[in-house]
Amino acid sequence: MVASNVDDPDSDALIFEEQRQQQQDTSSSSSSSSSSLLSSAVSSILASGHAPAEISYRIPLKDIDASAHAHFLPGAEPAADNSARSPPSSNRQSQDLLTPGAYATGRLRRKTSLAGAPGMLHTDGPWWTDRTGRTLMLRGVNVSGSAKLPTRPFMPSHVREGFFEDADVSFVGRPFPLDEADEHFGRLRRWGFNFLRFNVAWEALEHAGPGVYDYEYMDYVVQILVKAKQYGFRVFIDPHQDVWSRFTGGSGAPGWTLRAAGLDATQFNASYAAIVHNTYHDPANFPKMIWATNYFKLACATMFTLFFGGATFAPSLMVEDTDGKRVNIQDYLQSHYCKAFTELANRIQMCPGLEDEVVIGYDTLNEPSPGWIGVHDLSTFPESQDLKHGNTPTPFQTLLLGMGFGTEVETWDLSWAGPHKTGSTYLNPKGAKAWLPLQSNSDRKWECVWAEHGVWDPLTRRLLKKDYFARHPVTGQKINFLADFWRVFVHRVTQHIRTVHRRAVIFVEPPVNEAPPIWDEKKGDPTYRIAYAPHWYDGMTLINKRFNRWFNVDVIGYKRGKYLAVPFAIKFGEYGIRQCFKSQIEMLRRDGFTSLGQHPCIMGEIGIPYDMDDRKAYATGDYSAQVHAMDVNIRALEANLINFTLWTYVADNSNEWGDGWNGEDLSIFCRPLPRGHSSGSESGEHSIDHDTPLMESPAPAPEAPDAPPHVGIFVLPAEFSGDPQPADTQSVQSRNRHWRRSGGGAGSASSRRRPGSVESGSESSSSSAGPSSAEGTLADDSADLDVGGRGLLAFARPYPVLTPGTPVYLNFDMASSLFTYVFSHPRSRGPAALVLVPVATSSSAVSVVDPAQQQPHGLSLAKFLPRARRFSTLPASTLLRGEGEEEESGGEHHHHHHHRHRHQRREQQQQQMLLGMSDPAGEVEIYVPRVHYPRADAVEVWVSEGQVRWEMADQRLHWRCGCFDAPADDAAAADGTATASRRSLHLSLGHAGSGGGVVEHTIVMRRKRAGQPPLLDVGLRRRREAAAERAEEMGKLAAENER
Repeated sequence: MVASNVDDPDSDALIFEEQRQQQQDTSSSSSSSSSSLLSSAVSSILASGHAPAEISYRIPLKDIDASAHAHFLPGAEPAADNSARSPPSSNRQSQDLLTPGAYATGRLRRKTSLAGAPGMLHTDGPWWTDRTGRTLMLRGVNVSGSAKLPTRPFMPSHVREGFFEDADVSFVGRPFPLDEADEHFGRLRRWGFNFLRFNVAWEALEHAGPGVYDYEYMDYVVQILVKAKQYGFRVFIDPHQDVWSRFTGGSGAPGWTLRAAGLDATQFNASYAAIVHNTYHDPANFPKMIWATNYFKLACATMFTLFFGGATFAPSLMVEDTDGKRVNIQDYLQSHYCKAFTELANRIQMCPGLEDEVVIGYDTLNEPSPGWIGVHDLSTFPESQDLKHGNTPTPFQTLLLGMGFGTEVETWDLSWAGPHKTGSTYLNPKGAKAWLPLQSNSDRKWECVWAEHGVWDPLTRRLLKKDYFARHPVTGQKINFLADFWRVFVHRVTQHIRTVHRRAVIFVEPPVNEAPPIWDEKKGDPTYRIAYAPHWYDGMTLINKRFNRWFNVDVIGYKRGKYLAVPFAIKFGEYGIRQCFKSQIEMLRRDGFTSLGQHPCIMGEIGIPYDMDDRKAYATGDYSAQVHAMDVNIRALEANLINFTLWTYVADNSNEWGDGWNGEDLSIFCRPLPRGHSSGSESGEHSIDHDTPLMESPAPAPEAPDAPPHVGIFVLPAEFSGDPQPADTQSVQSRNRHWRRSGGGAGSASSRRRPGSVESGSESSSSSAGPSSAEGTLADDSADLDVGGRGLLAFARPYPVLTPGTPVYLNFDMASSLFTYVFSHPRSRGPAALVLVPVATSSSAVSVVDPAQQQPHGLSLAKFLPRARRFSTLPASTLLRGEGEEEESGGEHHHHHHHRHRHQRREQQQQQMLLGMSDPAGEVEIYVPRVHYPRADAVEVWVSEGQVRWEMADQRLHWRCGCFDAPADDAAAADGTATASRRSLHLSLGHAGSGGGVVEHTIVMRRKRAGQPPLLDVGLRRRREAAAERAEEMGKLAAENER
């Protein structure tokens, strides 16, 4: 357990940590003793008068009597006998510490962690943290866009045969067959991903009928997740949908949901209730992005209106449920949706080691739509209808068309300036109806549910209540979709999922580009273990399938009222476009903080179309346009320090049909075709040489099995003085650094150890990225895995995976391969301590430490000690006084005493420092992709302080700044800037607080090229530039807040 803001390091909080550890080490521990310990620990902490800012319980949940401690478990129902189960009144405050209501501000930050699996992630304000307390940056991809489509029968969106046979389908094999999982997970791991948004369609779970679950598919999902665990991935489940269902032109809901609402999917095409690729007359020329216009057509708009607001707007639409009871359509649809994904959660829980360790949580619903809820005038286009393309009816016109009345509607097209009207056309001349015929025993008058509720009159074809969906039909109050309907749905999803997965992170996803309502815990809004998961795409590129290098539009800024008119939102030039993207993502992130509170933010979807410029890259192999577009997107994410999952990775993507869904082609992977092979189109227009983008240099070939690994610890100080000392006579001297591959021959201990492996009970510092050579997994050091990667240079980029503190600044310039990262942590209160700073004149000199020996080659460690005054690396209780303190105690009578013990102290400091170097809690782990840094001798690294160790086989750079937070006295501990644990020198580095100030550390890395300025100059300049950029951003933010 870690307790912040305590006066005494030997407080009850730390005593409880030792008691807990002793109890876990004792095999005879019982559930009752664990439960008693949990209660007594909280009580003792409160009784001591301390107010811990964070409490991390690591007692397994199975050892806790949930009924006896329901008040400790967020979301748990109270025990039936409250008088018997409630803790003493003096301890009532303990309930607030462990529930969403106890959110601490200022120095006290809320760390929402409860008992869980060893690999469980925690939320610490806006950051993710692992069990060592380090900040974890999540980078991943959606798997997969193909999950929208059945595999049996094989049903991509351009296939018509068997389309309406919706009950007898299977999604087993989505996102990819189980026997291909090693290849795909190995590739994704090699590309630096550590997180997956796992797409699951409701239809995949419950296609056969309400309450009839496809357990074969669920068991397949469990097997895929087990395989993902072998590669170190964490996952959150995405209940995926687009425009409601495959039968309304998208994906998601089963076909029986439409029939329950009285709709006939076989007539959607003829009645223009939806435009569906599978039934389109020319599937090969399906208009780009036209599928999204279905959100405003009859079928999709009706279903979402009923799903979120059926009880309000269609109270008479009752459906017989599986238990024989008649319920309103809203409850019917939502209950089956929630139960289906709860059943999946239950299936996942049945497999040990998946819940919390792999599957960390669930999205609420992908890109929810309000339907017509909130529309003020059904006779005109809704204000939210930004996309108009093809035949574009108003809501009332789509009601007429659905009832078989021929209607003239406007036609629109897309251009660089956005949608524009092109004319009009007459639709549905044959009178096709989108509604099922009424049954003979029905007491309804009209097939159309909205005519039945008096919105319009089919006899006169008149609109009776144009603002029907803008006000409550009974009370007349104005309707707010997000506050009145969507948030209630989020409550329901959360409650269902957490009946099974108690610690599930709920990824709160509002409609695209919309800000969620202000969260209020008193109204039942979940605040325990939640994350904000918006989506963002560059609309101009997505719709036009062309990246405009000249200008773009700040859409989010315009929607948020930042500009008086659209022309003011246009941004020109490379710099303007980058700032435009950065600003929009920053606004979305701020929406989450303002509305939901300080919780992690992850961009659930962001990506680019790879078939831009009329698929030019497929013929030429030149993906420079795609690389540039993706780079601009990801740099905007990095500038805001946002976690993200790219859209998408499709294992069976093809150049002809893209992702296999509605003409989209956003997959970062496409299996290459042999040289000269046709793209698959009938005309053979595009001859494909290779799908892989042209890279600056090929990845290195795998080494022989007996070759020692590329592992070394580089000591890279900011400045040096004196003469350079060679690290080893066998070292290779280069212009800007001294580097040597560490380790002995093939039989040495260091060469036998696999990078990232566990030795002598120590933990791997690469735990976040998965094992580098775990049994049963595909090695990720093969360049063959890169084949098929599209725009690889843009998305396989360096980033800090784990940080012992708070990320402050992140930037990667792809053209120069210049990587800059700054992080901070509370300033140490301890005395000066050991840091390896060799005496040298060259600012780029490097000394290499052998990982096996943990000693510098050819150098005495004592030579480093005179400069050991830069920062504190170890707890104050384990450090001897610095030189300044020795002199203060001085006098001649102390001189010989200090001289006699000097060597002893230095040996003790060396041992303690080396112990600290093996503890991953104080180490920054950086992913270093081979596509940018193929060889160690082609890379230069500069750090402001500390030591660097590179594991090439695992594409990881490990950097230790050396600043372990350890209070030197009671006053330092009381100020709340540091927290410490007594467990094997492990120090929990908290994020920057307000007390005592913070210290920042910088790393700069680049690929070595001729004619470059010294890296020291670059590093210092980048550090100044980073500080200036942050100051500028803070100024802009303050100015906006004032406005």
